Amino acid sequence: MQARPTSNLPSVLPGDLVQPPPCNITLVRTPGETILIDVGAGPHYMPGAGKLADNLEAAGIDRKSISKVVLTHAHPDHPLGLAR
Repeated sequence: MQARPTSNLPSVLPGDLVQPPPCNITLVRTPGETILIDVGAGPHYMPGAGKLADNLEAAGIDRKSISKVVLTHAHPDHPLGLAR
């Protein structure tokens, strides 16, 4: 798949670094920060949801290393993972 910038949003990255995420949770690592974009629905929304903490651990990412969380919008499958 060739990476393309999203057509209606300005890009802060070169076009070859912009690609659509495969899910609704994206982790961005820069030299100074680890940024989580959206946090999913959490474990109480629907069966199969709420796997973010387990998936971060499986990927070797300490949750305490996340320096910022960006919520794109308030549909339940994006911010509810903030609640326990």
